[in-house]
Amino acid sequence: MKKYLLIFILSLFTIVLCGCNNNKELEKFIQSADKIIITKCANNETIELNISITDNDTINHIVENINSLTLEEMDYIKPHGVMYTLAFYDDNEEVKIINIISSRYLSHSDSTSPFYIKEGEIDLDYLDSLFNNLS
Repeated sequence: MKKYLLIFILSLFTIVLCGCNNNKELEKFIQSADKIIITKCANNETIELNISITDNDTINHIVENINSLTLEEMDYIKPHGVMYTLAFYDDNEEVKIINIISSRYLSHSDSTSPFYIKEGEIDLDYLDSLFNNLS
């Protein structure tokens, strides 16, 4: 009887471990976008500038950067102002809004919780350069 019980437990353990090893490719955070409206904020979310991006190379760079991040949902972070708001549009319909809180934190329209950037980094220099090119 002990032998059968041991075989059952080992089989169950093997099934559980195999079920946890999910090799599916993770779904991309932003599937596609035709336009991005970026708002640069400062001093308690006072709007400085808005720009509309329709250039495919620029959109792809931003989307790839966001999709490369590994995020961890958090319960709470000390309140911060928002540095940038990125509104992604596909066929003139809003897909997702991302609020960049700092170089390590962001929030998005699909969740009420903030996210910690566990791996990767937001290319803030690139976003700044988009606004610097306007001058």
